[in-house]
Formats: sequence, C-alpha cells, structure tokens
Amino acid sequence: MKFKKIIAVLALICVVVTGCIIGDFHNCRVTYDEATEIAQIGDDNYGNISKLREVITDVIGYINIPNTRISYPITKSYNEDWYCQRLWDGSVGRTGSIYIDSKSNSNFKDAYSIIWGSAPIDGSMFKGLIHYRDEKYLNEHDTIYLTTKVGSYKYKIFSVLEWEDSDSLDILNARVRKESIFPITEIDKNKKIISLIMNEKKSSSIIVSAYRVEE
Repeated sequence: MKFKKIIAVLALICVVVTGCIIGDFHNCRVTYDEATEIAQIGDDNYGNISKLREVITDVIGYINIPNTRISYPITKSYNEDWYCQRLWDGSVGRTGSIYIDSKSNSNFKDAYSIIWGSAPIDGSMFKGLIHYRDEKYLNEHDTIYLTTKVGSYKYKIFSVLEWEDSDSLDILNARVRKESIFPITEIDKNKKIISLIMNEKKSSSIIVSAYRVEE
C-alpha cells in the first residue's frame, strides 16, 4: 500500500511539472506572437522595431526568415546569461530570447556579427536551424531580413557548419567564410557577415552564416 502511495505521488508530481512546462512554452509563444504583431512585418519582409523599443530598449533589431518559424526581436545585454532565460520584453521564459553577442556592434556595423538563440523542444527560437542540414531546405529558405535601429538589410545564407564552442570570434569568422557542409563560393572579404548559432549548450551545434546583400 505504501509503495502504491509513493507511485501515486510521483505520478502527480510528473503531471504538475509537465503542466508547468507546457504552460511556460504556451506563454512564451503568446509573448512572441505579440512581438510579431507589434513588429508589423511588411510586404518587404522587414519588421518595425520602433514600437518594440517602446516596450524595452534592449531590443536592437528584428530577424525574419520567410516561411520559417524564425521571426523574432533581437535583444542585447552586456550580461548574456540574462536573455538566455528571459523573453524579448524582459519577462522570464523557458525559451529565452534571440540576442546578439555582447562583443558585436548593436547596429551590425562589424564585419562579423553573432546572433544567439536557444533550441527548445517546442521547435521555436533557433531550433529550426537544424533544417539547414538539408540542402533543399537551404535553397528554399536562403534569405534573411534584418532590421536594426539604423536600417534594414538583406542577407544570403552561404555557409552551414558544425560549431565548436572552443572557437573564438576570429576563428569563427575565418571558418564560416571557407567552410560549409555544402559547397560554397568564396565570399568577398569586405562583405559583412552574420552567423546564427543554435545554443544547445553542447560541445558542438549548428551555425548558419549569411552575407549582406548590397541593395
């Protein structure tokens, strides 16, 4: 009888914990749906960040890859752990935020910029980057639209590779210009590049890189 009570208590705990996790993911989804609505993605695929910045000035951009789930505000904090567990509006949430590396310029003026995102089990944030291991998917979703405080820019994805967390910023910059799991053409050294990194807190992860298209 005592054993059965223990099993019943454990089962109840599992139900409660699972319910909390599901509820948290739902709240995260609702919060980011609100952000997308506020950003008002136009026919040109760019978001408007002025209204988002009225909510919190840590929003420094908006990233959109059409016909994927990647359509989010980009945040920045000098304490990068802050947005690992907080949503774009600063509220606590399991999925965290999409955020630019603290060493990167907030207006993406650097030759090389890094954008981080988590890989939650619900498939949101940067979890979708795993699809870029499929060359057909890459060819169908190869354009990134990025809005910043000073302008809007289009990027073309040219490199997909495995990222080692021991790589420094300089090493990553050199690697993504020359390496990919698919054949790539040489990128002009003057092209500005962004790398999207799926932060899984493992020894390696997927990294998708794109160069800025001059318009």
